[in-house]
Amino acid sequence: GAPTASFKQIKGDSTKTPASDISEVSTTTLDLVVPKEKTILFLKTDTQGYELPVLQGARQLFDSGRVKLVAVEFSYGLLKAAGTDPLDILNFLADRNYVCTYLGWWTKIKAGTPGQYGKPQNMPPVQGKSISFEEMVELIRVFPVEVGGIGSSGWTDLLCWQSC
Repeated sequence: GAPTASFKQIKGDSTKTPASDISEVSTTTLDLVVPKEKTILFLKTDTQGYELPVLQGARQLFDSGRVKLVAVEFSYGLLKAAGTDPLDILNFLADRNYVCTYLGWWTKIKAGTPGQYGKPQNMPPVQGKSISFEEMVELIRVFPVEVGGIGSSGWTDLLCWQSC
């Protein structure tokens, strides 16, 4: 049968979602729905922590070089909540010869207020230099007050392409 996934229908505080609000839905993979002769110019995944299963479901597309650009939401908190080590996303892409850059930093900027997110103002510069995967994960793990955060995790969007 088709793979399935369970999703919570969020009503207010997602940490208090009752089991009755969980729905099971059928899923598929990009490898199964994209014809073998097709190329994907731009693939975007923003699946609230479930980015790795999406990428894994496109493994043949990536391995054959048929994905030219990929944008991936890279959220420490959401990835960890979904049971994914953030390093696994970076390794998945690197193992397929993709290189990435980040498109800005985001974090919660006001404690106790839902939806108060923004850009930390005092991030250390990483433009123009390469950083390790571990350094990248550490950058989004906690945004301290010194950089404009409140001590919570953050996220970025990664833009990746296959290197020559």
